[in-house]
Amino acid sequence: MSANAPCPNCGRINRPGAKRCASCGNVLPAPSASPVPPPPPQQPPRQQPAPPPPPPQQMPRQQTPPPPPPQQLPRQQPAPPQGGPTPLPPPRKPTPPPQKPVGKSRLPLKPWQIAAIGGGIVILCLCLLIANALNGMFGSKATPTTTYVTVPPYVSPTFVIVTATQAPIVVTVAPTQTPIIITATPAPVTQTPSVTPVPPTQLPTATTEPSRTPTAQPTMTTPPTATAVPTPTLAPDTLITSTLEVGQTWRQQNMAMTLSNTRFADVTCDSIMEFDLDVTNNEPTELVIAWRGEDMSVLDNQGKPYDVFYQPAPRTNDCGKYVPIKSLYKNALASKENFKIAVQVRGQLPLPDAVKEFIVTVVKAGRIQNAKWRIPVPR
Repeated sequence: MSANAPCPNCGRINRPGAKRCASCGNVLPAPSASPVPPPPPQQPPRQQPAPPPPPPQQMPRQQTPPPPPPQQLPRQQPAPPQGGPTPLPPPRKPTPPPQKPVGKSRLPLKPWQIAAIGGGIVILCLCLLIANALNGMFGSKATPTTTYVTVPPYVSPTFVIVTATQAPIVVTVAPTQTPIIITATPAPVTQTPSVTPVPPTQLPTATTEPSRTPTAQPTMTTPPTATAVPTPTLAPDTLITSTLEVGQTWRQQNMAMTLSNTRFADVTCDSIMEFDLDVTNNEPTELVIAWRGEDMSVLDNQGKPYDVFYQPAPRTNDCGKYVPIKSLYKNALASKENFKIAVQVRGQLPLPDAVKEFIVTVVKAGRIQNAKWRIPVPR
């Protein structure tokens, strides 16, 4: 179809195919023929994928019968041709067997190969010759021997005869064509040379040197052996169940405690009796004993306790220096230290006649435990 054509005079748009303008009557230009655009290519419609086929139903397998065995057809005898007997085929000519060339080996050999084989045979013969000669020289007499050497089948018919006699020894190599004769004279057999013993050469006699008089060595004086210092023997420990007398020492684990100097007369401060008590550390090092006065007691044979007072030794008659034994405390003792106190026992006077003795007990003073002494009352 032609497009609407505008008027070039008034610009009116006229209907397609008009030749004059409907407004001013001007002649409209003929529309130029424009190529008709080709229609757009039509795309083929997309095919929807076919639905998957249903799974095949398994049919029961049918047992196929085995194929029948092939039937053998009877051979048909060809009918005899009509019109007379059948002509026979012409006889075949026999093929002659291949003839081997006379005088030639199966494998052609070159001249140098034949020479090498011959040289090897000659060397073998010479080795046998030398061995036989050596046997005759160092052993018994040689007897004639004959040796045959056969070469491989692909070599020309060749054999070797080796004959060994006393003298000369002849080695014959006989090939097919030209014989080779080798004559060798063996070495004469000689007797074993006798060995003449060589007298031993006398060596010069060694001159002995004059013996030397040994010089007396000075005697070494051994220094006197130092006398060992005897180790002091420690007294055994006192039995725990023991009760000692006045003046005896209680020993326990290298510590010692002694009760001594008891007296009942000339006492002061209304006391019943007095005595001395000392403790010693025999160890080479100091010891912590932690001795408390409350660990000491005095009882009579009736089991009655008495008051105990003390003062550091030496003893004095000053009653003000005596303090109750419960205030006593000794923490430690140095090595070889001796600690001594003066003790007073106070009570009601006069003593009853039933009191026969006193028992002094130290429950604990370092390593010393349950030490006991008996103090009899003199009457």
